[in-house]
Amino acid sequence: MSTNIAIIGATGAVGSEFIKVIEHLKFEFDELYLVASARSAGQMIVNNLGNFVVQDIETFDFSTITYAFFTAGGSVSKEWAEKAVNAGATVIDNTSAFRMDPLVPLIIPEVNLSSYKQEKLIANPNCSTIQIVRALKPIDELFGLDKVIISTYQAASGAGNAGIEELHASMLNENESENENAAETSTVFSRPLAHNVIPQIDKFLDNDFTFEEEKVRFESRKILAAKNLFITCTAVRIPVFIGHSAAVYVETIEDIDLEKLSVSFAEIPDIELSNTASSFPTPRLIASQDKVYIGRMRKEPNTPKGVWLWVVANNLWVGAALNAVRIAQQLQKNTL
Repeated sequence: MSTNIAIIGATGAVGSEFIKVIEHLKFEFDELYLVASARSAGQMIVNNLGNFVVQDIETFDFSTITYAFFTAGGSVSKEWAEKAVNAGATVIDNTSAFRMDPLVPLIIPEVNLSSYKQEKLIANPNCSTIQIVRALKPIDELFGLDKVIISTYQAASGAGNAGIEELHASMLNENESENENAAETSTVFSRPLAHNVIPQIDKFLDNDFTFEEEKVRFESRKILAAKNLFITCTAVRIPVFIGHSAAVYVETIEDIDLEKLSVSFAEIPDIELSNTASSFPTPRLIASQDKVYIGRMRKEPNTPKGVWLWVVANNLWVGAALNAVRIAQQLQKNTL
């Protein structure tokens, strides 16, 4: 049986990383199709997998597709994902369109693959959620989770190519850093990002949290099957091009044994724990695009049930393309 795959949003920041991840993971396929909106259709893309002409989503035939990776934005997924499913494809959606739908599985293969029940539409979690939950899962298994408080520090690429381009542009304009009220000069972020820190990602909700913060809260509960877990988040945009970071405070049901937790992290191939307090990871210096890096792990002095973590990962790989392609690989193993 042939395996044909399509990347919808192939010309975007994450879409281009999908191509690299497919090659990196040696994902087996027969045909690969790159799909985008009409304005990108006809563009030639040359990479190590071959030469591809970008196809227009309006006329693309999904009936030949085994796995369709959607990464063109929530509005595109809402319009086209179910059409692709109805045509016979299994859709792995990298947007926020279906993550909160109770009927759509939200999957991190290393954490909750067992929650997949042969659905044809699968949601890929938010970029920050993936790296945070990867760090939370071993803690939950060993000691049980009681409370989680998170501050994220997220790169410009979380807003796609537009975010990367705007950070480049704003870094060239030194005067923007002196104007705190220069929101009108930014079309992607609510303030100029260069030389700045913005405590807002996505729109504000009625409860004064942002949608990004609610995504981290809701998605973590869904993936961990912990609907009553106390979890809260402040999401912050920082002037970094690639690589999300998170300061994570956890309180557990049982007392924490740091040595036991360290051993558990060390047994997971794609998690790397810093050995000393001063060897913490940073977005610029992480060595591998497909690992979750954990540092600054320390017990909270005021309670035997508290632990702090600093978690860093490449948001375009670990937080998007890598997780999505790993989902497809697991499905492929079970169906071939």
